Parts: sequence; C-alpha cells; structure tokens
Amino acid sequence: MLRQNISLPLPTAVDPLSLLLPQSVWVKVIEGIHPHTPSAKVIEQAVAAMSVEEKEYTLNRVKQVKEYIEIVEKAIH
Repeated sequence: MLRQNISLPLPTAVDPLSLLLPQSVWVKVIEGIHPHTPSAKVIEQAVAAMSVEEKEYTLNRVKQVKEYIEIVEKAIH
C-alpha cells in the first residue's frame, strides 16, 4: 500500500532537540530559550538536571538520529 499524500493546513517543522530529549526536559529548554536556538550552556544545564534514565534515553535517541543522518548522507552522495 502506498502512502497517501497528507496536506497540513500550516507549514510544519520538527525541532531536532525534541527528537533527542525527553519531553519534560525539552519543554524546560524551550521555555528558557524560545524562539531562539539553545546555547550549549542551556543544553548542558538541562542535561545536568536529567535523571540517569533520561540521560540514557537521550543518548539512545542521539545514536538513532546519527544513524539516520548517515543513511541520508549516503543516499545523497
């Protein structure tokens, strides 16, 4: 079955940090910096406040996103 084209009423984008951080942490980061790109210091502070489980989750997501990036890069070249 082919995917159907879905038209959204507004342009949409995904914040890459939302893919990496647990939602509770991501919301804190965004509240502190929105609508600007977070500085390294803000990210470091958010990570420092994470539980061990949140850090493990985040690290696993980072690894997954890296894999996807490599696949896309190989497909482009």
